[in-house]
Amino acid sequence: MSIFRIENRLYSAAQNRELDRIAIEDFAIPGYELMQAAGYAVYEQISPQARSVAIVCGEGNNGGDGFVIGRLLLEANRSVTLILIGKQENIQGDALLACSDFLAAGGIIEKDISLIDNHDTIIDAIFGTGLCRQVTDLHLQAIVKINAASATVIAVDVPSGCDATCGKIYGAAVYADITVSFIGNKSGLFTGSGKECCGRLIYRPLQVPQRVHTLPPYALSVFQEQIREYLPNRNRDSHKGDFGNILIIGGNYGMAGAAILCALGALRSGAGLVTIATRKEHVNAIFAAHPEIMTHAVESAAQLQPLIDKADVIVCGCGLGQDDWAREMFALTISTDKQLILDADALNQLAQAPTVLKESTIITPHPGEAARLLNCNTQEIQQNRYNSCRELSKKYGAITILKGAGTIISSALFSDIFNAEFLVLNNGNPGMATAGMGDLLSGIIAGLCGQTDELYKAAIAAAWIHSEAADIAAKGGSAGMIASDLLPQIRKLI
Repeated sequence: MSIFRIENRLYSAAQNRELDRIAIEDFAIPGYELMQAAGYAVYEQISPQARSVAIVCGEGNNGGDGFVIGRLLLEANRSVTLILIGKQENIQGDALLACSDFLAAGGIIEKDISLIDNHDTIIDAIFGTGLCRQVTDLHLQAIVKINAASATVIAVDVPSGCDATCGKIYGAAVYADITVSFIGNKSGLFTGSGKECCGRLIYRPLQVPQRVHTLPPYALSVFQEQIREYLPNRNRDSHKGDFGNILIIGGNYGMAGAAILCALGALRSGAGLVTIATRKEHVNAIFAAHPEIMTHAVESAAQLQPLIDKADVIVCGCGLGQDDWAREMFALTISTDKQLILDADALNQLAQAPTVLKESTIITPHPGEAARLLNCNTQEIQQNRYNSCRELSKKYGAITILKGAGTIISSALFSDIFNAEFLVLNNGNPGMATAGMGDLLSGIIAGLCGQTDELYKAAIAAAWIHSEAADIAAKGGSAGMIASDLLPQIRKLI
């Protein structure tokens, strides 16, 4: 899809190595020329005020980038200590050229990792995209020392120890302040632990022609211009029936707040009509606090059915619970052909009795719910969030929004629509880890679904707006942010 710029295309580790090969072999760009450009891109990020720089190199091409950086520092008459983790005789190819040029410039190769200490800046050039094993021995000790230092840490292409495809940590990884990534953005740096490891991510294409990027990307990073195209227009002669009749089924005893937040999310995202089907004990309180929300006491499937018949979009799960009432509501809900969003307790019930859902369904699990849906543990979900999202879409047949750091969206439709399996968000913040955020997201999705027949656009736009609203709300600090803080921002973004 041409809307996506080069920097929004995310590639796996294997794809990134293939991009390197295409640039070198098919476009006749010398490998050492690319290595020098990569080194210079990192060199530019070193503060002019840094009095002493340590460069920690491995034996491969990532280490070769480190040698280039060392040479550039020497040529600028700056203090540099280069520590090699490995054997100098194992260095080959372009990395060997870079090593020779570093030595010719007067550089010294050190082996003592204690020299990592007491520097203003540390350059991590140990491992690149090729790492696929646990970090051990001297490499592990070096990473531990880098993380313990008080210096600014800059990672070359990928933080060492982090899987470039999925963000998995191989036992230990460098936690960088800045990561400078080259030629192709690495999918693993946009979600889960990879997002945490890389710090501020800077992309540099190294002046490689765009024609090098012929590979279909592994994933695509969602961006604001895309969302603008997805949001519905409003004609001057519109009426509330044009913008969807949303039904929210939930709010079991003591959990009415979840259903209310969902309803407010739908309203603030432009829904025409919003109804909550809930326990009778909550009806009067919801009416009193939020007269914009229609509220019905529902105690049986028979009472719920007329509300389902009137609705365009249904959300099930927000404060639903798992008692007999909840099971009866859920069973009727998933039998409908209406557009459907399943969250929270609806997902927990789905995990207990897995079934393939209708194509008009969106599921929104957090990692814990995803683990229950896939019958595994949360750690397995987080180790490869892309694969987990793929498996959820495949098993349940629904558009899947896997929430968390670097939210991932997947659907069987995406390969045809985007020529990529996944879309991933690059916004959001830790303040979102609080009660009610998921309920609000479900409401935004429902509100946008009510205004379009293209569910995937509603899912993508809602997830991005939810995270962007949280980033705006968190400008004064993310700690203590609550779900309702996002409501004014949602309206502005819509």
